[in-house]
Amino acid sequence: PWYTERTELEKVFIAALSPLLVCIPKLIARTAIPKLNLVHPGVLHLLVSTLYIASAVVFRVMQAELTSFRLFVALGVGHAVIDLLERITVLMRDHIWEYVYKLVSRCDTSQTRNFHAGQARTPRSMRFVADVSIQLLLMEPTALVSAVGFIQLYQFMYPDDLHASEDYFTGLFWEFLWRCLTGLAIDVIFNTISVWLQVMLFNIAVLRVWNSKNWRSHVIANAVCTVMVAFYFTEYLFAIVSGKRNGKMAKRFAFNCSLPFSKF
Repeated sequence: PWYTERTELEKVFIAALSPLLVCIPKLIARTAIPKLNLVHPGVLHLLVSTLYIASAVVFRVMQAELTSFRLFVALGVGHAVIDLLERITVLMRDHIWEYVYKLVSRCDTSQTRNFHAGQARTPRSMRFVADVSIQLLLMEPTALVSAVGFIQLYQFMYPDDLHASEDYFTGLFWEFLWRCLTGLAIDVIFNTISVWLQVMLFNIAVLRVWNSKNWRSHVIANAVCTVMVAFYFTEYLFAIVSGKRNGKMAKRFAFNCSLPFSKF
């Protein structure tokens, strides 16, 4: 593919811009879905979960595919900062749209306003924001661990050398742990800031929704959506990862199926 032929810096630039491809679908979904009065507010987030997890998985695979650990960390921090700003601006969008409406309508001070930010902060919309926030807290770590594990498993199954030493496989294991722990630490820091802002400043009931019995449905929904997205994108993700080895043909690892019974 075209992506696999890019340099490391070009891949970082492409991965950083990839979330912009779903900005418009996210905007439309966030605006339209809370208005579906026929759907229970507690399940509205299921209508956008696949969109969010697909975007997260694709980005995390491109991040985990980077060879340089510094670029891996830098891209993770940049994504976390942008994601934090996105959540804050989403919560502020009602007031932003009210300001835009005032500029466009150019109403006189004597006229009454036909739109107020408070009208958009209905119980349904606030529950939707809380559920989506919880899904984001689950999706990003799940996508990160899945992407790093997928790439490390590929290198384990298809090493360049059929007679790779034990240190090679030990290094893969430690690299998996190191990348996952670093990426998860970045997410924990910025997610903590995000939840604090949502709860303390914007009065979003994220903790109340999570502490209720709804946390089980969120975990199940996250697992189902992740599996569905993984099955759908497996062919494309495999093509990206297979081109990681600088154009070399990977060789399947020759497992010794006789162990540990060969000594009997």
